[in-house]
Amino acid sequence: MTRFLENIEFAKPFYFWLLLALPLIWLRFRAERFVVIFWRSVILILLVGTLADPQTVGRTSTTEERIFAFDVSRSIPASTRRWMTETAEKNFAPKRGERTYIFGGELKETDDWRAALADATTPAALQPEKTNLEALLNRLLTLPPAPRSLFLFTDGWETQGDVQRLIPAAAAGGIKIYPVARAERPAINNVAVTKLIAPSHGNSAEALNLKVFLDNQNDRDVDGTLTLSRNGEVFKTDVLKLTPGSHSFTYQTTLPEGTLISYRASFAPRSNSS
Repeated sequence: MTRFLENIEFAKPFYFWLLLALPLIWLRFRAERFVVIFWRSVILILLVGTLADPQTVGRTSTTEERIFAFDVSRSIPASTRRWMTETAEKNFAPKRGERTYIFGGELKETDDWRAALADATTPAALQPEKTNLEALLNRLLTLPPAPRSLFLFTDGWETQGDVQRLIPAAAAGGIKIYPVARAERPAINNVAVTKLIAPSHGNSAEALNLKVFLDNQNDRDVDGTLTLSRNGEVFKTDVLKLTPGSHSFTYQTTLPEGTLISYRASFAPRSNSS
């Protein structure tokens, strides 16, 4: 009963000033029996309470909910997974019952995020070859509105979706996003072809430039061969020595006959590269 009364508010509380008329009722009917005076007083109180417009209001918790999300896509090496675990335990100490997600192209809510980060093999259902931050934020926006803090452990390399367009909706929904990333880039045994740029249209026999972007994610130089193919047939190979970091290369070719031409770039490191 007490909790119910705590949830009652009056839209027009100024009507309670009318209760000052109670002494007048008592004086006016002082010659009457006590029961008559009592019930007249009750009637006045109920009338004033009705005029004051009582309303039931819900009480929402002002405690901010914490949510943790860990990127387990293939772009996250084992060293970074260990760093995520250490950083989360040391600086945030996630508690049992707090929402925790692991994600790649898909996401999953889990109670044992430590085991998920310790396991080098990400389940195929999470699509580890992709990173979709938009899908993660979409899931959080389906929760009932409430103040929340999202601690997002990721390298920020989004390969699917566009999380930027959901930022205003997240702010309106009370979600504060705190990206948690390593200050230094981890070295991993990989050279990635991050982008291949070609003109979207052209005439047959027309010269065009292809631009290839490579990212040597190792902490050492890598020798290897870049191969360019057109409609599945190789037309250019180039032996390269890549220092750690990002590189771009431009190659000239001509458009063959045909209405639809596809280009592909691949890099094969030398096995004894040092």
